Amino acid sequence: MGEYKNIADPTEKCYQYKFTLFNGESEIVETTDWLIHNSNTNTDNISSQDEYILNYGLDTNNKYYL
Repeated sequence: MGEYKNIADPTEKCYQYKFTLFNGESEIVETTDWLIHNSNTNTDNISSQDEYILNYGLDTNNKYYL
């Protein structure tokens, strides 16, 4: 799940985003195209949350980060 938060300027909203998954060696494992944020999922006026689900499992012996 990715989260965008802008406390300094609450008028700036997230419009589009992409998820990029890296392995422990900073290599790209998977990346999405640009996605449009669904503003209905906003929990407050200064943040937004979106999720991306992989269609396959990852190796439990490796580290990954977004």
